[in-house]
Amino acid sequence: MFLLSLIIVNGYDSVEYRSGGWMVTEITTIDLKNGSGHISYHSEISEGRDFETDITVSGNDLRELKMRMAFALVPFWSSEYVNPNIMDGDMWRFYFYRGDSEKSVYGSNAYPFGYSMITRLLYELENEAAQNLQE
Repeated sequence: MFLLSLIIVNGYDSVEYRSGGWMVTEITTIDLKNGSGHISYHSEISEGRDFETDITVSGNDLRELKMRMAFALVPFWSSEYVNPNIMDGDMWRFYFYRGDSEKSVYGSNAYPFGYSMITRLLYELENEAAQNLQE
């Protein structure tokens, strides 16, 4: 399964991650072919934390992101992960683009295997971008 997942992930053109919770919205888009990307962060509760910026993802981070996506078996994720027992919390969506096709995965307080491995790296890139803007 991993090898097939890696082959499919290597064919993706880009990934977009959207996350929102109580009054916070984040959008991260990364071109998986050349490493260019864009991050947007908006918080209704943390003044001065909002930012929007273009980023360049290093070759090592790009390879790491693809490996994490392959290991998490992203191509085989269901289209929806929802915990109906929690009414408020973390809502998220991934879009994986390949040519004219799109794979969309939505979640609300439920997560597929490997979700945190991928989002952890995306949050690291977001924090690095925020620090670079402050300098």
